Amino acid sequence: MSVVFALMAYWFSGFFAKPSVEPPTTLPERAVWREIVSPFVGVGVLLAELQGERPSSEEVQSLVQRLGIDRADWIYLTYVCWAGSVDSVYGLGVCGGRPFGQVDEDRGTHTREAYIRLMGEFGVSPENAMRFPPFERGFWGG
Repeated sequence: MSVVFALMAYWFSGFFAKPSVEPPTTLPERAVWREIVSPFVGVGVLLAELQGERPSSEEVQSLVQRLGIDRADWIYLTYVCWAGSVDSVYGLGVCGGRPFGQVDEDRGTHTREAYIRLMGEFGVSPENAMRFPPFERGFWGG
């Protein structure tokens, strides 16, 4: 599973999409599909196969189509948080038909700002990004 809690670490690799879309008939192995109700109505897709990875924009676009979220606004994130501090973030997406990203910050002083900027492009406020319900323990069931 992509969510790993070790030494207060949180790892996420996957997508968020809004509004809600139906899941595809077949999900990638070990993927988890969840409905999101706050801070937006949509879905989240945890992709264990991409834990810690930074897929190319072409690979991300292929997954968007495979998952059927190309009909919605979407964001792909690879996110690592240690003890409340955003350690690493990689992401890109489309909102309102406008692409944003590719942002890649790793172990720098700007990772928190990069994460907030990415989530802002997706329509999530800085406050909601820093208290993001899908990144709370237990959300993904593991």
